[in-house]
Amino acid sequence: MKIIIKDAMSNDLNNINELLRLSKAYWGYDSNFLDRFMEKLGITHAYMQKHVIKLFYVDAHLAGFFNFCFNADGLFELDNFFLHPSYIGKGIGRKLWEACCQEAKQQGKNEFIIWSDPNAEQFYIKMGCKKIGVRQSPMMPDRYPPILKFKIDYPHNIKG
Repeated sequence: MKIIIKDAMSNDLNNINELLRLSKAYWGYDSNFLDRFMEKLGITHAYMQKHVIKLFYVDAHLAGFFNFCFNADGLFELDNFFLHPSYIGKGIGRKLWEACCQEAKQQGKNEFIIWSDPNAEQFYIKMGCKKIGVRQSPMMPDRYPPILKFKIDYPHNIKG
């Protein structure tokens, strides 16, 4: 298996959003929700100009992407972390996670927060994250997805 990580370019936008939608759809969201999600939280050219998105290729196929940002509270946050559904359950999520943590270290950070889809919470906990709260969803007012924190300097965090 050959893994390549590279910075996204503007011509990658359609592939990123396609993967984003497929990844979100994996959790059983209906097309109406997915349309609203993409309209509100899909990746735009303006977003790409402000944030470095890392593309994660497995054997020349786009398998995932991630990026960090500073949130409204000034905290370093994993803003996007998406894996193509074809790679779920095959150990590729862990490799994507390791690449993500390596990128955070390269940016001089030893911890970050994640505002997770509730369906992905167990993955993040398995990777060593700790739940620190919840935040109201902009998509569903009666839904409160988890906020997690990860400390990179503790390699023993990763379980399993």
